[in-house]
Formats: sequence, structure tokens, C-alpha cells
Amino acid sequence: MAHKGQVQITVNWIYIVIAGAVILLFFAGLVVKGKDAAEKNIAEDVVQVMGNIFTGAGVSEKTKNRIETSGLAEFTFQFTCTEGVSTFGIKDKTNSVQDTTQPTFSPEEIKSTRLLLWSLPYKLPYKIVDLLFVTSINTKYFLIAFDDIDFVNEFDTATDDSDKTMKINWQSITSLEDIDPQGNFQIRIVDLDGIYVKNNEEVPEKVQSLENEKVTAVTFLSGNLVQYYQKQGIIWAKKGKPVEIVSLGGKRDAAKYAAIFAQDGSQYNCNMLKAFKRLSLVNQVYQGKLKDLQTYYTENSQLSLTKANCYGLTGVEGYAFEQNLKNEMDAYQNKIETCVFESKEGLDSTSCQDFVGLASALSNINQQLQSECIPLY
Repeated sequence: MAHKGQVQITVNWIYIVIAGAVILLFFAGLVVKGKDAAEKNIAEDVVQVMGNIFTGAGVSEKTKNRIETSGLAEFTFQFTCTEGVSTFGIKDKTNSVQDTTQPTFSPEEIKSTRLLLWSLPYKLPYKIVDLLFVTSINTKYFLIAFDDIDFVNEFDTATDDSDKTMKINWQSITSLEDIDPQGNFQIRIVDLDGIYVKNNEEVPEKVQSLENEKVTAVTFLSGNLVQYYQKQGIIWAKKGKPVEIVSLGGKRDAAKYAAIFAQDGSQYNCNMLKAFKRLSLVNQVYQGKLKDLQTYYTENSQLSLTKANCYGLTGVEGYAFEQNLKNEMDAYQNKIETCVFESKEGLDSTSCQDFVGLASALSNINQQLQSECIPLY
């Protein structure tokens, strides 16, 4: 009960911080309008407050939050990420805040009266961190699919909210010609089948007059890959190389949702690198828990007669199965550390591509433990 109370208090404080920060942003907007000379100082305060809000939203699992920025609508917020370091600031202002821990996926620029924040837990196979998605009410997402219509339905359910001010601005379409920007600041096309958006082909007619950077697309390819595009004149141009989604799949796959909200492959990889740095620490914690499990079984050797599988699956010396938690977790840790060490701009290391197989093996062993043993997580 004490732990539950602590969690409730923590979450309540997060919402208090967010609410207080939003109030401060409102008055900051009034000051900006009333005193141009104070704009620089206010901009610095705004960036700091917004950074605190993102931090609070990022630790609130499976939650949506909104930030009313009507008083700051003349500002353009910028989000960048390089070598595992995110930078948030206001365009053409020198002040900014940096973050090395919270994976945040967003358009590169947002100019709006309301920001929307949404977090989903990223698990591989155990929870690593909450991925934070930042968007706005005037950033519109167009999802197109025939084969992957199930994900469109899932996205509809996941983004739905009884509070309409929290609802993501999106639309399901059956043809690219159905796209109408309708005065939105920017649009993102999400090609879930990987066949509708292609390099050097024409962009939809109704978006041809928009600025290039305001029209982007992400195409989901086979092999858990995505390719980003940006409008260049009246045609699509690839933006970077294909990016791998490292996940175990399933509903509300945080890594897949992150690919939808990320500006491009560079931002996506940069923020996923943060998640993998954290994974290195989380996996070490579970390695410690595994040692405790092994000690328990070693000190209670009589259980080996009735629960031999528990000894074999956890890798107790003398009983270990060929595939056991200890071997898999040690191999996992080595791959994680190699990936983080070799990856700078993003997930360049082939070691990162082996995560899914190892995470899946750990998940399978843990499921076997649940039947008659103490599971790892």
C-alpha cells in the first residue's frame, strides 16, 4: 500500500507541475504581447517551462496531455536531436534546453495554439522507458492502408479521447488524392502498406503549393523498416536511408508509433539511441534480479526434485538448459553495449538489429517460468 501511495503522490505532483507550468505559459504569453523588450527573457522562461512539462509528460505512462500555447502562437518551437542529445528551443532565439534521457518524437517545427503530448511504454521485452510523442492540433496525419487496415483501426482507438481537445489530428484515407491540408501548419502522410509514396513520384495536387518542409511522409516497408520522404517541388524525395523499427510488435507498439510522429529517420534513430542507453542499465538491473533467483534456488536445493525446470531455465550451475536466462541476458547485454558504443548519429551498428531475437528469447523463457517458477518480470 505504501508503494501505491508513493506512486499516486508522484503522479499527482507531475500533474500539478504541468498545470502550474501551463498557467505560467499563459501569463508569459500576455507579457510577450505587452512588452516587446522583455521578449528574450520570456523566451528563456518559456523554453525552460516547456522542457519541464515534457519531462513530466514523459514519465506519465500511457497518458495524453495538452499545452495551451495561444499566448505564444507567434513563436515557432524547434525540436532537434544529434548524437543522443535532444535540443528544444524557439526558432531564431539563442536559448534552448537539452535532454539526454527522454526519447521525444515530434515534427522539427511546431507553431500552434495547442500542443499535444502522448506517451507509450517501450518494452524489449521488459519496460525500458516511456516514449514521448509531441505534436499539435494543426499538424495533420493522413493514414492510408489496404493491407494494414487493422493498424488504422488500432490507431483510431489509441488516439481517441473523450476530451476532444486531446484528440490527435488525423484522417484515414483510401487515396492520396483525398488529402486536403485545410489550413494546417503541416501534414504527414503515413503509408502503412509501403506502396503509395515513392521516390520521384508526384505529391498530391492539393499540397503542391505548400512549403517543402511542411509536407512529409513515412512509408512502412517489409522487414520492420520505414522510409521517410519530404516534398521537393512537386515530387517526393527520400530523406535518408531506411530505418529499422526495433520492437517485438503487438498492439500499441511504441516504437512503431514513434516512427509516425518522428520528423525523420535521423531524429528517430537519435532518440531510440537514448532508449537503448537506458536499456543497458535496465538489463543490468534484471541481471541482478536473476542472480537473486539463482541464489534462491541454490539455497533451496530440495526444489530441484520437483521444479527442475526452474533451475534449468534460470541457468543455475549444474542444472542449466542450453537456452537459459543467464546466457541470453549476458549475450543481450553485450549486444546492447556494442550497439550504444558504435552508434553515434543513430542505430548504425548491426548489433542493434539483433535485439529483437534476444528480447524474444528472454520473453519466451520468462513465459515458461510463469507456469511453475518465479518469473523474471
